Amino acid sequence: MQRLGYTFQVVPPRWKEPRVEEVLPEYVLSTAWRKLESVLGEVQDPQGVFLAADTVVWQEGKILGKPRDMEEARRWLRTLSGVSHWVFTGLVVYDRASGKRFQVLVKTKVRFKKLTHQEMEWILALDDPLDKAGGYAFQGVAGLFVESIEGNFYNIIGLPIPHVVELLRKVGFQPNLDQPF
Repeated sequence: MQRLGYTFQVVPPRWKEPRVEEVLPEYVLSTAWRKLESVLGEVQDPQGVFLAADTVVWQEGKILGKPRDMEEARRWLRTLSGVSHWVFTGLVVYDRASGKRFQVLVKTKVRFKKLTHQEMEWILALDDPLDKAGGYAFQGVAGLFVESIEGNFYNIIGLPIPHVVELLRKVGFQPNLDQPF
């Protein structure tokens, strides 16, 4: 975001999302909106523009958020091994001055190769799975075992920036492409 010339302030959400395992992928949009709403009182700027996001890994009707413990992370890696799953991110932008809200659901399909027990243990040891949706970090060693992706790469490793830029454009914020990268 800084490389694109955006100036912003990070305000952690005050809303604690419930643990949910079986919902529609659109759940991330409502979660992102609730996160955004929870900080509206923290920022007093009447011209404020707010961005919130929520990301989950979704496989065969089940949401894999951040695992509770290493055993759950291990179970999830076994579940994802050799099959495709989806990374869903709900993005919401709210322009306080106009009251306008824009949102998008970003979907990226990811397929792991069939993982051996040793590969799973290596991923678990090095990728801090308890802090990652789905229990893996694509930008970590887990990414070495991804056979294919369909969709936005940045959606898997964090924030799907091309979609963020499009939402911000809708409220009048253009990236600053004149600065050095």
